[in-house]
Amino acid sequence: MYFSPTEKEKEVLREQGYMYNNSWTLLYETRLSLHEHGKTPEDILWVGSPSWGWMTWEEFEAIASRITDQYTNDVADDFVIVGDGWWFMRMTEMEGHQWWQLITPPVKPSEHKTGNILSRWVMNDILVTMEKINPSPEEKEIEKQKEEKYWEDRRKREEKQWQ
Repeated sequence: MYFSPTEKEKEVLREQGYMYNNSWTLLYETRLSLHEHGKTPEDILWVGSPSWGWMTWEEFEAIASRITDQYTNDVADDFVIVGDGWWFMRMTEMEGHQWWQLITPPVKPSEHKTGNILSRWVMNDILVTMEKINPSPEEKEIEKQKEEKYWEDRRKREEKQWQ
């Protein structure tokens, strides 16, 4: 996965639950993801699924230390590792490869606004944001001017066509 350990290193990794039958484990992948995001097992509140139930980190460790890398892509889609103000969830590519993704709640904006939240009003856009759905007065004026110019140009073309 990330490096090729010596036989002595493999023995230590097996004792720690990071290798099983000479393959990396889900526990290794999970600990690596925790480390990459500055988290530790002590930061974890619970592990499991909101619709199924929960287990402790220690119970998860015992299970994850036996799941080798050939099966880490088979973790349930709704399985999460939850901390205070964050959680890890499994993300999956179209090819089936899974990894842990750190999710944190978004920061509340300082500006309070109300408006339309339905994207159907914005056509031909791949990413529809609240800003596109609810343009500022300046953006509305620019769009209005563009539309007026379009109709004026169209009127001129049609007049020229009929002359």
